[in-house]
Amino acid sequence: MELVGLIIGIIALISGLYFGIRSLRSKAPPELQRDIEIIKTQLKQVTLYLDGLPETKDKKKKALFVKGMSLMAQYKYEEAVDSFRECLALESDGSAKSALLLLIGNCFYARSKWDQALSRWKEGLDAAKEAKDERSEGVTLGNLGVVYQDKGEWDKAIEFHNKDLEISKNIGDEPGMAKSYGNLGVVYRLKGDWKNAIKFHNESLKIEEKIGDESDIAKTFTNLGSLYLSKGD
Repeated sequence: MELVGLIIGIIALISGLYFGIRSLRSKAPPELQRDIEIIKTQLKQVTLYLDGLPETKDKKKKALFVKGMSLMAQYKYEEAVDSFRECLALESDGSAKSALLLLIGNCFYARSKWDQALSRWKEGLDAAKEAKDERSEGVTLGNLGVVYQDKGEWDKAIEFHNKDLEISKNIGDEPGMAKSYGNLGVVYRLKGDWKNAIKFHNESLKIEEKIGDESDIAKTFTNLGSLYLSKGD
């Protein structure tokens, strides 16, 4: 499995991708790997989650998925949604459905269509629960929290980020825990609650230092520095 963390409340998990990356990551074409990196850069506020996509021999599914990812990388989100929807119609696996619905929601989020993003992610959450895919469930909860944060609904955002955190703790996902703590720190900062914002960013920092994530350590220090400046310390 390949795990890529990008945290200021962001985490990207990549393993299945319809190319069996769990067993042989070189099966993923270089163009697809490139598109994934581009998309991660574009969508820094929400999670790009692909772990639910298992290896498949279905050439049409693979082609639709690759096409959708390529379109996302070109900022052609509306066309990407059409491709992912076609792929979704062919899919029966619950975890794969959840992953595809997350991608569709990401496309809507990228276009600031928050209500449509919420709708797709809630569908994805239901699919994840039905499939008993806790990692997908946690990622979806985190994305929902980010949208409510953007909408200024702080208490709802905190509720969803706390649910995401609980799942990350239950499955022992330390990068996921760091992401959730960071998200909570961001929301509390937006609420003007400096004490809790500092508390949660420090919790995130502890985990980042433990796992040696230098990039996210630097980002968390930046967030903490900004908070202390806002406090006047």
